[in-house]
Amino acid sequence: MKVKNKGWKCIFLLSFLCLCLFLQPNPVLSSTLINREEYLRIVDTQNPTLLALVKQAKAKFSEVQSLVAHQRLAINLQTENIVFTGSNKNEQTLSLNVLQKIDIAGKYLPEEEYYLIEYEKSIFQYKDEKNKILAQAEKAFWEAAWAKENVELQKNILYERLELLKVAQEKYKQGMVPELDVIRASTQVEESRSFLTEAEAFFQNALTSMNVLATNQHLNMIPETALSSLSISTSFVLSVNSSTIELILANRDDLNILNLTLRQLELSRILAAKGLSPMLEASLGYVALTDSEQKESLEGDIRLSLVMTVPIIDGQKSKLQQKQYEELIQSTHYNIQAKETSIYQEVVEAQNDWEKSLALEKSRKQQLDQSTRELAITRLMYQEGMGNQLDLLRAQVENQRVQTEYLAAIRDVYKSLAELKRVAGGYSHPESGPDKES
Repeated sequence: MKVKNKGWKCIFLLSFLCLCLFLQPNPVLSSTLINREEYLRIVDTQNPTLLALVKQAKAKFSEVQSLVAHQRLAINLQTENIVFTGSNKNEQTLSLNVLQKIDIAGKYLPEEEYYLIEYEKSIFQYKDEKNKILAQAEKAFWEAAWAKENVELQKNILYERLELLKVAQEKYKQGMVPELDVIRASTQVEESRSFLTEAEAFFQNALTSMNVLATNQHLNMIPETALSSLSISTSFVLSVNSSTIELILANRDDLNILNLTLRQLELSRILAAKGLSPMLEASLGYVALTDSEQKESLEGDIRLSLVMTVPIIDGQKSKLQQKQYEELIQSTHYNIQAKETSIYQEVVEAQNDWEKSLALEKSRKQQLDQSTRELAITRLMYQEGMGNQLDLLRAQVENQRVQTEYLAAIRDVYKSLAELKRVAGGYSHPESGPDKES
């Protein structure tokens, strides 16, 4: 008996420990409520794509410095060993040389500007990607916030239909309604359960999308913002005129990249035109040690050398390159015009979607108020025996539809504002985006 008791005690102890481990909060699965501003800050600072672009920009700056290094002064230590085959003598010399290429054709400045533009383009590439990712993140945030509210809505609808089922069952017991009312109410309950299951699955998917954009760590951030009502200023209107378009074009980093590419092509054309330009190389040498027979005249001697190289024929390389860059410059001009037209179209469409979402939100709000009053009256009449169940079911279905559409309308207002901010370049240039008005 003692052995059996000890065995049961061990089993109980192990079960208790397993239960404690199961109930212990898991940092990987723990949830954190977060607002929009904090979420966007995390995306901005921890998104792997943006972090990679930051590193690429830093690497590009180091690359620029290395590419222009040949323009700078070079110092080297040179040893020379001369063997005379006709005798058993050899000479060794140690000298210090200072070399400098002199840009008499004016190639260094455009060359340096060309490479610096590469670095600037990497910065604009980062800012352009940031504008896209933060817009995507904000849309994902509002999608998750909507999904969260939709789950609560479906729970409330399920609760109401369960209450209606209880009322129908009670009335059926009292002989006040036929069994068909109970069956209908039960069907509505099961339908609500399926809607709730779908809403919960969509909520989890929305959270996954939201968290993947934020960080490569295993976090579970949930929007704390409620979408039960619109809580932003809706007074922002982006009037599409020449001044606003110019500001937006200046903020669009994808267009800035094209403009920089155009400048690079112009510089390449300038450098190609200097392809046959002479180059002067100066060197200053100091012989520190030597065992040459001319030691007295060489040791401690300072030598100055000037070498000029003048290209004469390069197989028309310079001429053909200039022609190539002329064509590329014209092509880039057309690309810039096409991009500006595309941006203008994006702005107009985003503005129209924003205004449409505001109008729909207002309309859905009025529909919801009317539907809620109608449902309350129909429910009261049914409970008092003055109405039939079909009217109540129709009112419930209509109210559920209107509530869902109203939540979706609020979500669309926030998402259309995020899109409007994106096309205006507001996430990479927050001082000029619509957020400052909201």
